[in-house]
Amino acid sequence: MTPRRWRRFSRSSPPPSAAAAPRPTLARSWRAALASRKQGKYWQFHLAMLGHQGKLAKEDVDRIAVTQGLDLASLKMEMQSPEIAHVIDRNQKLAQLMAINGTPAFIIDRKVIPGYLPKEGLAAAIKQVRDTGGCAAC
Repeated sequence: MTPRRWRRFSRSSPPPSAAAAPRPTLARSWRAALASRKQGKYWQFHLAMLGHQGKLAKEDVDRIAVTQGLDLASLKMEMQSPEIAHVIDRNQKLAQLMAINGTPAFIIDRKVIPGYLPKEGLAAAIKQVRDTGGCAAC
């Protein structure tokens, strides 16, 4: 039997724990990342923010946006759009439904693996699914 190809998808929103406690900088960075999609620069902006050392202040998010070639005024307007609020709300509800309360989290077949997973651990989890007949949830 040929194993099925695996699919990768990501959802971006503050974890439910961040929604419960006021962490405006965290919520702002997620809004900015989602809003950057409209300018076609999501991944480069997202990765640049992930590469930032230390706390990510409002000024850092703005500076990173500009260095990644984003139009800051347009980005700030898009961050306030109902569409961005809807995406964050939908993703938080999905995370709560799946009992995911932090980032990162990996879902491999029917198993949720919370927290950091090194490359070897990810490969082993995928191999285990393939060795037992493939993804039951796909």
